Amino acid sequence: YASDFLYISTLCFAKLSLLYFFYDVYHKQIQRRVVLSIGIFTLVWTLASLATVAFQCGLPKPWEVFTLHCFNTGVFWIVYCIIDMTSEVVIIMLSVNLVAYLKVRLSRKLAVVACFAPRILVIGAAVVRLLSLYPISPHDNPAFKLWIPIICTQAQASVSIFTACIPYVRPFFETAESSIRRMSQARNK
Repeated sequence: YASDFLYISTLCFAKLSLLYFFYDVYHKQIQRRVVLSIGIFTLVWTLASLATVAFQCGLPKPWEVFTLHCFNTGVFWIVYCIIDMTSEVVIIMLSVNLVAYLKVRLSRKLAVVACFAPRILVIGAAVVRLLSLYPISPHDNPAFKLWIPIICTQAQASVSIFTACIPYVRPFFETAESSIRRMSQARNK
């Protein structure tokens, strides 16, 4: 029960960190509004998903997911994964839009897109998770079949966090490299 909350929140914050990156980089007002609207949609969708998961089995014990008093969670996760994968494609396309109009070498453009292209792995992990979740129902004793979706969920969350960090790594290494150069120049004096 708690892992669903953490899973949804993790994916949301990974997306929001990338959207903040785009919002910070874009300078045209229309581009910033598009990024802001995608961020608001992501936040609203996350809150709605968290509320749905919170009350999936009704009160007073909404965490008893293996009872017959829950709504069809399979449909919820199918819809959630489709919207999640669509938002990942949008994030990748934002990176393409970011460099499409820049007047820089093609290799620089490809390098920027390559920072966001690993988000395709998040889409792949979502597909695998969706395919592993689909056959599970409360009537089929899912406790023995949950290990595959749990591993897929953890893999997707981890890949989402990892790939959200990639655009922030290059400036870190550039700063570290310049610091190392300054230190070595100071030692040589």
